Amino acid sequence: MGEALEIANTASLSLSDNRFDDVFEACCANSNGVLDLSESKYACQALGLYPDFPKEIERTMEKLNINFPLNKDGLKKLTEALGKSGCKRAIPAVPYSRRGLTLRQIKLIGKGLLKTKWLQDHCDTFNKEHKDAKFQMNPNLYSMDESFVQATTSTDVRARDSITDDVLEIIGVPEAPNETCCYAQLINPQGLEVDYFVSHYWGHEFERTVKALSNFAEGVYQDSKKDSADDVVFWICLFA
Repeated sequence: MGEALEIANTASLSLSDNRFDDVFEACCANSNGVLDLSESKYACQALGLYPDFPKEIERTMEKLNINFPLNKDGLKKLTEALGKSGCKRAIPAVPYSRRGLTLRQIKLIGKGLLKTKWLQDHCDTFNKEHKDAKFQMNPNLYSMDESFVQATTSTDVRARDSITDDVLEIIGVPEAPNETCCYAQLINPQGLEVDYFVSHYWGHEFERTVKALSNFAEGVYQDSKKDSADDVVFWICLFA
């Protein structure tokens, strides 16, 4: 697992020591310096607070006599009050805007699932057992979702029993998380600054998706000030 772990370590650009400021900026979708209700919820979750939405947030703000939109000071008051009120706590969630994977990490998924024939074998087995299914399973993002992504991000280690050890090793998948999270957070616990948001069709075979991203990255990595195309970071909904 050496290559994959090294990639994960070098790619995981951790938030600065001032995590609060980083979280605020990451959750401020319009970069306008204030957060609305939904953005405030995601900021709370990125700080490990999971209030009952929206009632607990609105009730706390009413007690604090503050209103939306929230600036940094307002969010700080809100999160401090929630922290003292017994609000549910859980693993800090990586903000959506930082749930990316490098092209290098995406290629490793392809290497692990496709080069080993694991995903194709999984699809063939399903198709044999479900000959009357409306749709046949192909090695695309649909087939990867439950069999690989959901399995590896589950807290139940048994969920990944059908994935062979060599596949997990090639890709560099960590042990089962303590709390269910997205795949991007499993691989990059601190998140990454995303270069490109990808809108795509889940029915495309994953091999074509990797090739398309590779070709695109080769043409833009220098403009993105990256050392190589493999360093370009993509946001892909399946992994976010």
